[in-house]
Amino acid sequence: MSELFSLQDYQTSCKTVLILDNEINNYLFEAIEPKCENIILVDGGSNRFHESKYRDSKKVRCIIGDLDGIKEETRSFYKDKGVDIIHDPDQNTTDFEKALQYCDKQGYD
Repeated sequence: MSELFSLQDYQTSCKTVLILDNEINNYLFEAIEPKCENIILVDGGSNRFHESKYRDSKKVRCIIGDLDGIKEETRSFYKDKGVDIIHDPDQNTTDFEKALQYCDKQGYD
């Protein structure tokens, strides 16, 4: 997978990373994480992050979505760490859209 990405492609500052319910590309994440300020876990993506070696990152700001994909263990873990858990039951927007709207309201890039 590393041949698909060049670290030089990610030299600019990245303020916010959204974690969706897909496998985390460690090579890419490790290239951009030191430069980012915020990590937003998008519903089921919170489980992926919780199961990863990055789970204890202090940059996690919230979990957002309709929360139909989050495991109770994941929810409890991040709640105990003081991470905001934002339930948005609106079925007319995707969890990704909800995360983008949240970032916009927070002024995250």
